[in-house]
Amino acid sequence: MNEQKLLEITFSRRGLMASLKDDVNIETITDIVFSIETYLNQEYSYDSKNARIKEIRVESIDIAYQLAASVIKCNGEITPIQSICTSMAPLLHSKLIEGVRTAAEILAVCEGKFYDLLAHDYESNPTGTLALEPKLKPSLSVLSKIDEFMYIPPMVLPPKPWKFNQGGGHYTQQESCILGQHNHHKEKQGLDCLNILQSIKWELDPEILQLREKPNKTLDTPEKSMQFDLMKTTSSRVYKEYANIPFYFMWKFDKRGRMYSSGYHINFQSTDYKKALLSFRKKEVITL
Repeated sequence: MNEQKLLEITFSRRGLMASLKDDVNIETITDIVFSIETYLNQEYSYDSKNARIKEIRVESIDIAYQLAASVIKCNGEITPIQSICTSMAPLLHSKLIEGVRTAAEILAVCEGKFYDLLAHDYESNPTGTLALEPKLKPSLSVLSKIDEFMYIPPMVLPPKPWKFNQGGGHYTQQESCILGQHNHHKEKQGLDCLNILQSIKWELDPEILQLREKPNKTLDTPEKSMQFDLMKTTSSRVYKEYANIPFYFMWKFDKRGRMYSSGYHINFQSTDYKKALLSFRKKEVITL
């Protein structure tokens, strides 16, 4: 139990924060936290804005590191602020549009720390919309570190059974059995199907692990090559951790009722290589 809880905490937002401490200047983070605190503690002339800000349930340091991770993932490229705001929104409000509004305001008050905001008609802005220009270009190792901590890997214990539409799966989080930040409801779901799938024990195939992971598509641009290298580097670290242990997948529904397993670097709803990596832990000889 403790091992699984440690795994979930390590690959949570707190784990991401810890992983960035050596790569993001602490003075920069301190400045961002101060700007966020100032923004959060002001009284505004709009009651709706005051109410929206009061909905924030996370600490300023959490917001600061999420902002840092989102900007670093831009990889030094000018990026429309919509993508940054959307990635931060679930942290800031239960309603997507309200979270996006708050994220946009935080981007504005933190400008100049390690990014600049460019107007849609600024000469060096190719996006045609309000955009963010990072002041730093991270190394592949930093991008890999962020990519690794964005996804909780498979579980080393059987996931908590789904008894209701919330509360199954991971041991340290109260999650919905329905994917999507705003899709949760209390209507009846086929929870027994999820629980059957979650009870299956898996392992990585040692023979497939010896083979080189290849792209499914042609890498015809430097950006595609870099993204594949990033994925491969991060995945190889996860493979190494799970090479000799059994594990389980947590399963959820999407809003249409289709079932999906959790996991990114290890997942059989993925590339040919990643599918081939997976084997049942419990094996039986099949005879005719």
